[in-house]
Amino acid sequence: MDPVEFHTLPVAEIAALRPLWEKLNAHHLRRSPHFRAHYETFTFEKRVKKFLLDDIDVRIDVARAGVAIVGYCISTIDRKGRGEVDSLFIEEGYRRSGTGDGLVRRALDWLKAGQAVEIAIVVAAGNEEAFPFYERYGFYPAYTALKLGE
Repeated sequence: MDPVEFHTLPVAEIAALRPLWEKLNAHHLRRSPHFRAHYETFTFEKRVKKFLLDDIDVRIDVARAGVAIVGYCISTIDRKGRGEVDSLFIEEGYRRSGTGDGLVRRALDWLKAGQAVEIAIVVAAGNEEAFPFYERYGFYPAYTALKLGE
């Protein structure tokens, strides 16, 4: 495993995340108990629309091993000051190596420096195994939102 370096990626280069985002979407598709059709039709283009709007601040942190991007974290702050860790993915071979920790810490530092009034993470149903990872940073389930199934 090559050593990892962290960088901030300009939003204009978000397309570089497509292969990793597609792996994340496939992960959610496999685990979703009720919304498989959503993930089957969810495209990268649909997902990134949010990050190209003028009414939010966006930060993209990436972990590189050599020239390859092996992980990313997208964070946002909206005009009401709500911060969110919007999307996080780490390649399998780089999990449990500190890569996710480095990305989340960079995101939280940016969100706090941007004076986010609250910071949240939305975890897709079926991906509850991620809870212990996020709890290390002080995130806990606040409520459960239910949607009409497909």
